[in-house]
Amino acid sequence: MEIVITAWALDSYLDLKHSGAFTVAEYKKTIRPDVSLMKVFPNDPKFKVNTFWGPAIGISPVPKGYKFK
Repeated sequence: MEIVITAWALDSYLDLKHSGAFTVAEYKKTIRPDVSLMKVFPNDPKFKVNTFWGPAIGISPVPKGYKFK
């Protein structure tokens, strides 16, 4: 699987980080482990939960593209 982090995703993360939307502890305990699950896609139960994961959609659906929600 190819993992692409878009400029929009990075900018969003940085905006949230700098605004204090999550703590370092929340990042280490929740956010980072969820992102690391991409290494085992689709072999984790979280990928079957539609509030965790979904199809990537830009102007139109991105073929074989997924996003975290």
